[in-house]
Amino acid sequence: MSKKLRERLSVIVFVLSLIVCLPISAYPDALDNWHWRNPLPTGNNLLSVSYGNNTFVAVGANGTILTSPGGVAWTTRTSGTSYDLAGVIYGRNTFVAVGYSGTILTSSDGVTWVARNSGTSYALFGVSYGNNTFVAVGDSGTILISSDGVTWVARTSGTHNNLNGVIYGNNTFVAVGDSGTILTSPDSVTWIARTSGTSYALYGVIYGNNMFVAVGGSHVIIAHSGVYSSTIQTSPDGITWTTRTSGTPNVLTGVSYGNNSFVAVGFGYTSAMSGSITSYNTILTSVDGVTWTTRTSGTSNVLTGVSYGNNTFVAVGGIYNSADLAYDDGAIMTSPDGVTWTTRTSIKSNKLNAVSYVNNTFVAVGEGGTMLTSPDGVTWRTRTSGTSNSLSGVSYGNNTFVAVGDNGTILQSDSTVQIQITSPNGGEIWPVASNQTITWTASNLTPNGYLYLIYYDGSAWQYIAWLSPPSTSYTWQVPNTPTSGAYIWIGSWANNKWEAYDISDGAFTITGSATIPAIKITSPNGGETWQVGSAQTIRWQLANLTPSGYLYLFYYDGSAWQYIAWLSPNSTSYTWQVPNTPTSGAYIWIGSWANNKWEAYDISDGAFTISGNQ
Repeated sequence: MSKKLRERLSVIVFVLSLIVCLPISAYPDALDNWHWRNPLPTGNNLLSVSYGNNTFVAVGANGTILTSPGGVAWTTRTSGTSYDLAGVIYGRNTFVAVGYSGTILTSSDGVTWVARNSGTSYALFGVSYGNNTFVAVGDSGTILISSDGVTWVARTSGTHNNLNGVIYGNNTFVAVGDSGTILTSPDSVTWIARTSGTSYALYGVIYGNNMFVAVGGSHVIIAHSGVYSSTIQTSPDGITWTTRTSGTPNVLTGVSYGNNSFVAVGFGYTSAMSGSITSYNTILTSVDGVTWTTRTSGTSNVLTGVSYGNNTFVAVGGIYNSADLAYDDGAIMTSPDGVTWTTRTSIKSNKLNAVSYVNNTFVAVGEGGTMLTSPDGVTWRTRTSGTSNSLSGVSYGNNTFVAVGDNGTILQSDSTVQIQITSPNGGEIWPVASNQTITWTASNLTPNGYLYLIYYDGSAWQYIAWLSPPSTSYTWQVPNTPTSGAYIWIGSWANNKWEAYDISDGAFTITGSATIPAIKITSPNGGETWQVGSAQTIRWQLANLTPSGYLYLFYYDGSAWQYIAWLSPNSTSYTWQVPNTPTSGAYIWIGSWANNKWEAYDISDGAFTISGNQ
């Protein structure tokens, strides 16, 4: 028996013993561990982060620019400005950062930055890239465009209102801003003011289902009470806009599109003379952007953001305590369609500022360094961020998550090594004896490691196969173990540890029955004591083995697997002279090798003892 085979059999036993003790939820994912990456070089607030050219670039207050190749080690770069930088983006092989007093900086690598002449002293709030053009918008209706990020040209916006956002869709740029401002351009050069039908500020705009949707509102304080108004504007082309009936007086702060539906969220307050404050939230949905329906959230929690992923809308915010005039907890709500909403337990947390869906995971961040993750929006886990600074955003690139926040905070997750089962992942029905393909995705696994596949048959974990790390699928003959509670588990074993592993998100079903090869050890099967040097009979039962195959017997001596014998496939026993390897942890393993594979195998259910010395 080769040394490699002994090592692999040893790991097989270790896998099975480990998994028997593992709860189904006890496996790592990309967000188990976060590391404090900043402030090491700076304590300035960071306002925006982008990824491009294999580099993270974060920008912020006082001209701060930080770069990192992988989100781990961050380096302060010389920006050449003390003005706040509000946004950064990557396009056309160039980073472009914009900020106050008309600041525009460019860099090909994020390291060396060059100040560009913007031609304006107005603050620039954001920058976007589309149709091979950079577009920066900002204070007093400022619009600047550039084909390369170097030479910028001011375009006439026709407005002095602040522009809060810009988007590109349907071959059209659409910018929105204060006092209901909407501007459009087919080429970023000529901008045309459109009649929005509202004088309220527009805070968000999105494009989906061949429709632009802009949302916003206003509020004023009258006699200690907030007076709120909302607005929804839609357009199929960005040119002709129609005011839609929102059905709510609350300000709308965000809009998202997914699952063939628009979802807008917002909030409002009322304040009594006594000083008590009551908060209200709003959730609206629409399949076409035209007709909007108010949905019952079942809560008065303030909602500040909404995202869509994994066939689920997730809205986040905070639970406001009117007595303390503060947020007591984070608020999370989910909906499969935007219509019916369910309050989820976020685990005790601070107010949540934002939520996004990246790399098959919802990530919510908030006050006091709060960080929560969920694969489905339903079950949430608290992550240790290692900071008490508020977190305002999260990004994903180069196989790692990076979160940014106040006081120059940068956090990066352990996510360089990943493996994820894609099938079966819950709900599948696989007939006994059918050939089914188990599939998974993997990244950055150790090349000289091994992948191990096992399955849960409804009562115990069973070995399937070991494979090389490049493998991403395995054709499996479904065993004769009918159950509605089957799971697949896969792990990557390298450098004497599990570097990554995953389990099916939900149970799948094995149905029917069939005549398939089977083998079962009956003795020793756990608890026996066999004396060194004695002749003992190893026994097993078998069925439907291939006549041209071979049976192989091994035993575990407490530290390694040792070869015993190979036999004909119709054998059901073997007389064994117990070797001089005393141990209380011995096992017998038997397998039938036929057609270049193990068609059936078994291991003692429990350990037996080899006692004495010869």
